[in-house]
Amino acid sequence: MVVLALGGNLPGPFGNCITTLQKAVSALPEFGVEIDQVSSLYQTSPVPPTGQPDFLNLALLGRTAKSPQSLMAALHALEERLGREREERWSARTLDIDIIFYGDAILPDDTAWKAAAEHTDPSYAPPEVTVPHPRMHKRAFVLVPLTDIAPAYIHPVLGQSVSALLDSLLETGNDETLQKLCDPQDFLEK
Repeated sequence: MVVLALGGNLPGPFGNCITTLQKAVSALPEFGVEIDQVSSLYQTSPVPPTGQPDFLNLALLGRTAKSPQSLMAALHALEERLGREREERWSARTLDIDIIFYGDAILPDDTAWKAAAEHTDPSYAPPEVTVPHPRMHKRAFVLVPLTDIAPAYIHPVLGQSVSALLDSLLETGNDETLQKLCDPQDFLEK
């Protein structure tokens, strides 16, 4: 089982953000991910706030035979195919795909995961593939779509369900704005 989060806030070579996300979801099997379930589509404010356009975000549940490292390389190739240019961290982008969960795997290990999750510099990027995503429990734009498809899934390090993580985040006064735009059947390519 693999959980991915997809988002973007710029048009790509094939059209607007919705078109880019549609194309990304449709292309995932070619890149080694069989899709089982897709969340609703949400419009979300950028994190951290930067004055750039709002993002469109979704999450999906799927299966892959690829290792986390091979999967990340494949996802980067898909991002590039759909117009992603890696420039400045946190900049606007056509497409961003993150591995949120890879089964119950904790990579590279518990200690490195905890160090990445507790890092106080929001621009910190771990030097290697880190799963679960080290900041997913601090991001409503990940947790809200994830509750659509896997609310009871237990975070392998934190020991809480996705729903409980979202409740905890909302109790802290999280100021992200999210708006549900549509259900998956209303935006996925037929």
